[in-house]
Parts: sequence; structure tokens; C-alpha cells
Amino acid sequence: MSQYVGAATCVCLAVVLLPRSIQRGAPFANPTLVGAMALAGAAVLALVVAATIAASRVLPGKAAHQVVSRYISPAFGTVAAAARFAAFALLLVLAAGLVGMAVNALTPLAVDGRLIQIPLVVVCALPALLHWRLPLAGALLAVLAASGVIIATLVTGLVREARGTVSLADLITNRAEELPGSQAIHPLGNTFVIMCFLAAVVLLVGGRIGTGRERFLGPRALSTIAGIAAVVLSGTFYLEMRLDILTVPVGLPSIVMGTAFWGSTGRIVTAIAFGFLGLVCVFVVYERLPRLLRELAFDGALPARLAAPEASRARSGVVLLVAVLAGALGVFLSTTHAGVVALVFVCFLIFTLHCAALSLRGGQILKTSERREERRAAHASRWGFAFFALAGFAVLLVTVAMQPAWTLTSLAAVAVPTAGMLIAQRGRGKMSAHLKPLDVGAGRRLPVRTHAVVLVQELNLPTLRAVTYARALRPSTLTALTVDLSESRTAALRAAWNQSQLPVGLTVLGSPTSGARGPLVDYIRFLLDTHPQDIVLVIAPKVVSTTLWHRVYLRRSVPPLFADLSYDSRLMLVQVPYQIHSGEDL
Repeated sequence: MSQYVGAATCVCLAVVLLPRSIQRGAPFANPTLVGAMALAGAAVLALVVAATIAASRVLPGKAAHQVVSRYISPAFGTVAAAARFAAFALLLVLAAGLVGMAVNALTPLAVDGRLIQIPLVVVCALPALLHWRLPLAGALLAVLAASGVIIATLVTGLVREARGTVSLADLITNRAEELPGSQAIHPLGNTFVIMCFLAAVVLLVGGRIGTGRERFLGPRALSTIAGIAAVVLSGTFYLEMRLDILTVPVGLPSIVMGTAFWGSTGRIVTAIAFGFLGLVCVFVVYERLPRLLRELAFDGALPARLAAPEASRARSGVVLLVAVLAGALGVFLSTTHAGVVALVFVCFLIFTLHCAALSLRGGQILKTSERREERRAAHASRWGFAFFALAGFAVLLVTVAMQPAWTLTSLAAVAVPTAGMLIAQRGRGKMSAHLKPLDVGAGRRLPVRTHAVVLVQELNLPTLRAVTYARALRPSTLTALTVDLSESRTAALRAAWNQSQLPVGLTVLGSPTSGARGPLVDYIRFLLDTHPQDIVLVIAPKVVSTTLWHRVYLRRSVPPLFADLSYDSRLMLVQVPYQIHSGEDL
């Protein structure tokens, strides 16, 4: 999926949810104060865009966790990387929550959003686990539909507001929830934190995703997406303020206004468009997660094997863990306001660490460089990013002061992947230290002889390939080994073997009392005990195919046998692949 369409989907989600969060976070607050905080949020957005563009010019191609790991410490780099997982999990919660609000708007019953939100987060992980990709046209359609509904609502509302044909009573009549009577606690601070939501989403989508050519949003694209979103939000806030519903919790503002303007048809169309947007945003996040895993594996934050194309199963396991984390967060973050606050904290945690690392980088250059131009750029970078870091830290402090409980929840969401990554990194470090040779001459003594054993079930093309490979190795002794599980099959194998005139002897082990692995293991152990200075090479044919129908019939018991034999350092286990092409019929 295009980086630009995915970013536009997430930003459009922020545009839809932010007015609703204002209603939940500052009910019945003074609209003038909300307008002032909207200007503060716009300033934070401009600061974030400027910092992101400056960071991409100072260190192009470097992700935040890389910069933090190098210039602060690897542990903080791990925290920055883990915070991205937590941010995507929170974005899943918010997108699924929008689907829940859309369903409630379409049905007469007011269902707890978590009953829709949590199952949706888990179920929508299945396409990602099955490697199904959302068509680009689907994401683009969701963005265009939601944007079209928002713009149509704004234009209609502004026209009707100018004519004086819509009132607060009309909107209250079409509300989706009962109006609470309580006033907001700390409305100024809560509103400021919510207004930073758009900047947080821009931070998240502006970071590097994947390792291909299109990894970052360019400065122009980032500025354009953020600017359009800010303009649309400004129009929405103006219209809500004129209609006196900016801080009145009447439901998702666009759905309520659409209902007031166009009746039940407007409610249905608006709810379907927003529900489709939320669903597509869930798929967009799940599609980005495997690429994030590959990026972190390339950067060394995760095991390198996760970057391999064949490690799709391991990446799917991590995606499933993120889905479980998102479901757990959905239990505690029961409102849109809670999810918004948690996402703001996590994203600005990454932002603060990133800017602090870039400021320290400028200080290190000033200590070592003697070139005037380089020192001048480092001086500007040092103090500029120090200012950005202080601004991000101020947002974190306000968030903690306003909503300490939700901040602790977001910290727990960051702590879970951080602990997992640190444990994995420590384990890799201890294993590397354990395997580091103290004496470079150790383990270099050559074995006296090599004994090769080819495991045979029937004489077919894979078996012939394995025997040919074994002969090419030129071992000291070579034998083909089978187990007499059926007299008729063993007799047919003997006859075919003699007819083929292979220069390799066929050894038939006696009929076992249970399974074929016991006699094979005993025979190979006998070889190892008889020749303590030699090595034994066990070779087995393996049929491989990319076709699912073929793989159904190609199950073999060799991997369990290899697991039984992987106990001795003098034992080498080899599987010789035989490729079946997808066009061949079985």
C-alpha cells in the first residue's frame, strides 16, 4: 500500500475523532478557551512538522530509534522502538472504536463500544496473519468517502449557519447519547492534550516504515497532509462553535450534524463512511506492522531472522501479540478521549527522545569538529532540537498532570514490548559472548573419517537426488538406510534398488515394535559409539513446493527424527531439497 494513502487514512481518522474527544474531555467548557487551545494545538502541529523535516535533513534515512540508540543509549533506543508498537496498538483501538460508534449510530440500541471494538481488533488481525493485503483502491475509497462526507457537512453547515436555518435544538434532538450534567475538570489542560492528537498522528505516520525506497513521507507531502487536516479541523471547530455544540457531548459531531442536515439518510451515509474508514484504518495498521518488524530487525532492535522473507510465520506471531495488546488496551481505555490521551503521550515520548538525541549529536560534533560550516550547522542543530525536545517534554508533563491514570496505561503499553525486546537482546548478547572463541585454534581439528547415511523410504526422484548429493561429498562410508515397516514395501524397495544398480548399499533395519524412528536413532548412535573420532552425516530427501495443494501430500517425519538426533556435535543433519514446480500435477 502506498505510504501516502496509508498516512492519509490515519490522519483522516484523527480529523474525525478529535472533535469527539473535545466533547468527552471538556464537556460544557468555555468555547473561547477551547478555541485558544486549538491555536496552541496548531502551533504544536507546526512545531512537529518542522522538527520532522529538520530531522530528515540532518540524518536522512535514519529512524528515531536508531538515532536515540546511538546518541543516548541502546536501552532508550529500545524504548523508542517499543513505543512505536504501542502507538500502533493504540491506533488500532481508536480505529476500532470509530467502527463501534458508527454501528451505534446505525442501530437504535446503545451498545458498549468495547463489545464491538475488542473483537474487531482481534478478528481483523486474521488477514494480516494470512498475508492478505488490503487493495490500494479500498483505502483510497475510504479516505475519499470520509473526506467527502466531512467536507459536505462543513459546506452545508456553513451555508445553513449563514442563513440561520439550523439551531442547537435541532442538533440536540438528533443526539446519540444522554447529556451529562457535570462540568469538565481542568478543561484547559485536557483540551490542550487533545489538540495535540493530530500532531501525534503526524509523528506516527511521518516516521520510517519498512526498508524499501518509499520509507518516509517527503517534506512536501507531510506538510500538505498536516495542513489540509488543520484547515478541515478549523472549519469543523468554527461550525461547532457557531452552533454551540463544540463542548456539548451530543455524539460524534459529524454524524449528529449530518442527521440534523439531511435526516436519517444523512445519519446512515455518514455512519457508513466513518465505519468504513475505521475498518480500513485497522487493516492499514496491520499491514504496516510486518514492515515495521522487518525494519527493526534490519536495524538490530529485533532478531535479524525476522527480516528474512521466509520468517513470515514469526512476524505473524508478533502481529498477533500486538493484536492481543490492543485488545487489552481496549478494556482499560473505554472512551475515545482515553485512547487519544494515551496515543499523544506515546508519540510525544518518541518525539522527545528523538529530538534530545539529535541535540546531543550536535553537541558531540561541536566537541570533535574543527570545520566552520559543520560547527555552525551543529550549533543550530543542538539548540534547535533542544527547543523541540523541551516542547515535547512539556506536552508529556501536561499529559501526565491532566490524566495520570491513562498515562500509566500507555506506559504499561510501552513497557510490555520494551521488556520483550530487552530480554531478547540480552539473550542474544549472552549467547554471542558464550560462543565467542577464547582460543582461535580450538575446534579446528579435522575428523578422521566421515560416515554418510541416506534415509530412504522408496526409490523416487527425491531419493536419487539425495543419494547423488551424498556421493558427491565423497564420504569414507556411504549407506542407504530404511526400516522394514511392511514386507511388501521392503521387497519392492529391494527390487527397485537392485535394478537401479546404484553403487550404494541398502541397509534394512528389522521390523520395529513401534514407529520407525527408534531403529534409525539406535543405528546412528551405534555408528557414533563405534567411531568416536569420526563424524556421521545423516542425509534425508525433502520435497518442497510453493503450492498449498502439493504441501498437503508432502508431510514427512524427518524433522522429528532430526530433533531426536540433534544431541551430538559429531552428527551433521542435512536435508536435500527436491523442487516441485507449481504447474506440475501430483
